Amino acid sequence: MDQLTDYFARARTWFGGLPPGKRTSLIVSVALSLALTSVLWGVAAYDPMVALFPTPLDNKTTTDVMAYLETNEIPHKVESGSQRIMVPRSRAERVAAQLRGSSVMAGSAAGREIIDNAPIGTTQFMERHRWTMALQSEIETQINGFDQVIGSKVLLSMPEQSLFMEDKVDPSASVYVELKTGTTLSSDEGSRVASMVAAAVPRLAPDRVEILDSDLRVIHSMRSSDSTVGASSDLADLRRQYDAYYTDKVERLLERIVGPGKVVAQVNVDLDHTEKTVSQRELDGENAVVISQRSREATMSGASKGGVPGTTANSPELEGVAGTSGRNSNEADEVANIDVPDKETLTASLPGGILGITASVIVDGTWETPAATTPAEGEAAPEADTEAAAEPVYVPRSAAEIEEYRAVVAAAIGTTPEKVTVINQQFATLSLTPATNTAAVTAPDWTEYLPWAAVALAMMLSFLFVVRPAMKSMSASALEEMAEEAALALGDGVAGALEEPEEDLEEQQNQQLADWLDRIASGDRGFVTRGEVTRLVKADVVHSVVTLQTWISEDV
Repeated sequence: MDQLTDYFARARTWFGGLPPGKRTSLIVSVALSLALTSVLWGVAAYDPMVALFPTPLDNKTTTDVMAYLETNEIPHKVESGSQRIMVPRSRAERVAAQLRGSSVMAGSAAGREIIDNAPIGTTQFMERHRWTMALQSEIETQINGFDQVIGSKVLLSMPEQSLFMEDKVDPSASVYVELKTGTTLSSDEGSRVASMVAAAVPRLAPDRVEILDSDLRVIHSMRSSDSTVGASSDLADLRRQYDAYYTDKVERLLERIVGPGKVVAQVNVDLDHTEKTVSQRELDGENAVVISQRSREATMSGASKGGVPGTTANSPELEGVAGTSGRNSNEADEVANIDVPDKETLTASLPGGILGITASVIVDGTWETPAATTPAEGEAAPEADTEAAAEPVYVPRSAAEIEEYRAVVAAAIGTTPEKVTVINQQFATLSLTPATNTAAVTAPDWTEYLPWAAVALAMMLSFLFVVRPAMKSMSASALEEMAEEAALALGDGVAGALEEPEEDLEEQQNQQLADWLDRIASGDRGFVTRGEVTRLVKADVVHSVVTLQTWISEDV
């Protein structure tokens, strides 16, 4: 602390001893250096306010966003005229991303707030519309809570209830979801979301919910009253799954035999699109059982009068024709009740059964290096033939191998070898350029560090051209004061020597002076003549002054 106080005292003394012109120039130089450094520092540290969103928001959303910014202690302001929210540029992108992923930017008020803020005296239609909007808002808030979803929009179609069944219309829903980059929703997840929406709306079935994402991909489709439309869509999805499953199965199986990347397969599955119901009844005659049996037998005998039949028998001409004849009859009758066992079979088949499977497989050949021919004694193999022999040659698959592959594929997918086609075809060769060992490194953006570099340059220039010359001037002034003090203490001889020093000394005088200084430094002062002192001061003024001042202070 004493050294610092002494330093400031010497600086004040040095500044007071400067001429008025130098004093003014020093003040101006220091002021300009400080001003330039301050300006550059302000430019480097300046963080301008930019618009959080390019377009203005509605009043409700603006209020919610400002409440979010105040809660998180983020500086902000509202731009006059456009009513856009302004935040520091360094935090704009991060804050905007956080707001898009939260429920603040849902675009509508919460459902409870819509109900609570309902005015008194509205019509029944407005009450129903407000209730629908509140329900949509609550469903949107629930969907936005999923990790994959950034935002969503739900539209509900709520028809009025009718007294007649033929006029009844079921409600429906349309859901739009904006997903995070690199994420998606599967069909099963879409079905769960549709079930959640249907459970929140009265009389809404999951089949009446349509869900699309930002890429217009249908996550969950709405089925119409005609069930055949939905069934056809399901069967198409089922066929694609079957095709992908069997194709992957065939490729993985053959790649173990011929090698990876040498098999291309395509499997087509033919599905049954019809729904059948077959009823069949079978009678078992061998196991028939007699339940009851009844027998009846009748016998008749006697004579009867005969004649010409009809009314002509009464005429006198035919009276002698009539005569008598005998009659004898025997009848037997047997009735049995038999129980025959029967079996009724009801067979029902739903759409989606596999009718047949066909497969097409392309297999690549092999590449072999032919064996080099050994030249005869005394003959050298030509270089061209040697290089040609080193190149691999394409060898196609044999017919036996193709038949084996066909049998393997047919057994793997459960079909006959006649429905499997396996051909051998040379695959196209790809010429790939080997990657370099040095990876491409993107150069960093140094533009944001330029203002700070300007600040550092200004501080360095201020030190070189203002502070350093002032410190050197202070050091020189301090040495002059010390020399003056030493001259006053030693007399006029030293003063005269200081005023007119000689620049060149002989080597012998320098050696003597060095010996004399060593003797003084060792503590053996002895007898010092005036000539020795004069030579000392002429040779090295600064060293002499310091030595003499130390000497005088010790004596005092």
